[in-house]
Amino acid sequence: MTASTKDERLPEFSHKRFDELVLYIAECTQDDNEFGSTKLAKVLFFSDLEAFRDLGVPITGAEYQKWAYGPYPPQLKPAGKGLESASRARLIKGGNYQADRLVPTRIGPADIRAVVITAEQQAIVDMWIARIKQETANEISDFSHEHPGYLMVDDNEPIPYESAFLAEKAPTDGEIEKATRIARKRGWLVSESQRRQ
Repeated sequence: MTASTKDERLPEFSHKRFDELVLYIAECTQDDNEFGSTKLAKVLFFSDLEAFRDLGVPITGAEYQKWAYGPYPPQLKPAGKGLESASRARLIKGGNYQADRLVPTRIGPADIRAVVITAEQQAIVDMWIARIKQETANEISDFSHEHPGYLMVDDNEPIPYESAFLAEKAPTDGEIEKATRIARKRGWLVSESQRRQ
């Protein structure tokens, strides 16, 4: 898929939905001085791709590109500026090799329900926040560099959502069983008797 084609299965990108999710992540990590834009971008990337893989559609539909520090949504910088100009967050410039941080204000907290982020989607985001909080920015960047989607494209190219289905290693029996269950649920697999009809 080239950058100019749009996958019909992806939702139309919504700036409002993306901005609310960015603010939600900033609120959840506001007490962590090490949680800058590098980590924020990875929460968005891994959450969107996991939702696409497990739920059938991504949360935001944002485009993620291959950048030096890992997958990055170009929409993130304008989102931060928009939240800052609306006084809902402020951008703290990083120093000494630290990434910029988006810190929420008390004005206009995130309203993820208003932009129809489901409990299942929120659980995915919360899981990635918890996981990425435990890593340094360098560790999570290195981890993201191993993602099959990141490996398959050239610098600054979009990472296809379909790469969420690519395995980094041979699947376990449990993973095969889960994938089969999901594929049946979505109607991607047909039984042997259906094939013969």
